Amino acid sequence: MGILSFLFGGVATNTLIDRLNPPTIVFRNTNYVCKGISPSGYDKWMFAYGKRNNTKRTWIKLNKRITFIDEVGGIDIYWN
Repeated sequence: MGILSFLFGGVATNTLIDRLNPPTIVFRNTNYVCKGISPSGYDKWMFAYGKRNNTKRTWIKLNKRITFIDEVGGIDIYWN
């Protein structure tokens, strides 16, 4: 029982750290902005982007292996 508590405690700690340190998202095209970001599991995030003066959002799922997305002129992702 002790080893399972130890393993689940480690996963819970990493999940908490991920929630407190979201990735930094930089758009190369200044007409687009990040409209939301939320955790989506262990080492996974979802973020919404759209045009600066528009209410439409498009969601993308991220994980720690992704550093660049070639959409809307390019999106750089920096993991903290």
